Amino acid sequence: MEKLRDEIADLISLVLDNDNGFESYVKLKKDPHIKKIILTEGDPISLIDNFKIKVKNIIKDSIKSLYLETDIEYSSISNIADNQNKFYSIPMDERYEPFSMVKIPVNDISIFKMDERDDVEGYLFKFKINSGEEIWAYQHLYPMTIPNKKNKNVLMKIIQKDNVDIFVEMSEKLLTISKNIDCLIVKSLENQPDDFVYNIITKNINLMEKHFGFEEYIRMSAINVANSIAELNLISNPDKLLEYIGNTNKKYSKIILRIQNSPVFNYDNIYLRNKINSLQRWENCFVFDEKNMIKLNSKKEVETLIDFLDERYTRSEVTEVEYDTKVKIMI
Repeated sequence: MEKLRDEIADLISLVLDNDNGFESYVKLKKDPHIKKIILTEGDPISLIDNFKIKVKNIIKDSIKSLYLETDIEYSSISNIADNQNKFYSIPMDERYEPFSMVKIPVNDISIFKMDERDDVEGYLFKFKINSGEEIWAYQHLYPMTIPNKKNKNVLMKIIQKDNVDIFVEMSEKLLTISKNIDCLIVKSLENQPDDFVYNIITKNINLMEKHFGFEEYIRMSAINVANSIAELNLISNPDKLLEYIGNTNKKYSKIILRIQNSPVFNYDNIYLRNKINSLQRWENCFVFDEKNMIKLNSKKEVETLIDFLDERYTRSEVTEVEYDTKVKIMI
């Protein structure tokens, strides 16, 4: 996945090193789901007390340290079942748009007011460049990071009088911004001018599943893969695939995603049957019915079919030893 990593890292670096506009927003639980935060800019000449610049630098440095280190790996979402410590790239399109609010025109976004604090789900920090590419950094706001959210404690602040620190009650509501970045929403050019696509870059899959409907997206994607398998006319009971996906354990939907982009789908069922019967690895792995169709009888047989369509096993040309290549890189 070196090519994917280079593409993502190059785009992130391009935007962060050439940004000509930084803005902060809150992501709200309710419609319209996004509002702009006005950060003080202090003295525009001396930059003293420029809180906006301070926040910008904190978020920029966090993105660079979290997403651009040389040992960081990126992978497509089809490999999510591997459960490795990688950043996954998730297409954000009509099938899955948890951050669709980033597409709202700037002039249509209103200003956030502090009395809306309890509706805040997180922050969105936007970097953009003249050519149209954008990076949105999302920071989830966990309840424990909101000071005195339930007003159970008394907060204090200091005022100085005659060189004496005097503590008084601080009754204002507070919000905190940390250095954590849970995901990036990257807007990039696809092929033609103004042909932009969005991708979510994250390793925080638990957050995506709990708050952003990612588990349902995975299941729907897995069903699409199952339909592609059925269209091969290789198996007699495709309902067994849907039964596999419908298991309460979400790992099964992730497993079938491994073959989402498999080149094996480019071959017809005659070619694939011949391969099953002629290759030692797959010989006697499947049960065929009277119509020479594979009949799936168990979860294990479904996974064997997935392994076949995924070309999971590779034989060395030198030693003729067979290797498990569940995680593959095409050369």
